[in-house]
Amino acid sequence: MADGEVKQMSTIIFFSTSSKDHVKSVETLVEALRADGRCEHKICFRPITQNFFQFIRGELDDNGVMQPIGCHEILYLPSVRKAEIERLKRTKNVIIKKNSMCFVNKEEKTKKLVDWLLEETEEIIL
Repeated sequence: MADGEVKQMSTIIFFSTSSKDHVKSVETLVEALRADGRCEHKICFRPITQNFFQFIRGELDDNGVMQPIGCHEILYLPSVRKAEIERLKRTKNVIIKKNSMCFVNKEEKTKKLVDWLLEETEEIIL
């Protein structure tokens, strides 16, 4: 990317049809991020509201607080938040909207997701 060029935020929306699936998918991604040495102190996990979470690349500031700086984000929402999911689709550059279980127990897909979140690739197919 050239100096001064602004990269557009790309968003993946994962929705869950049950709280069990929501937790399992978030845990799967967190475990993959922890296991991948490239992710240490580079991924920011932020709760937005109840049961609505964001994963984005981040950087530690001088106070040791993780600040989001990435151009790839993953948003998790329960499927019952249909209006909010539709609003996000209208207002963000949503490249994928899928059930959150699409990569659970699928190591190759999880690896692709981590690579994408680290902005090592722009292309992702889940």
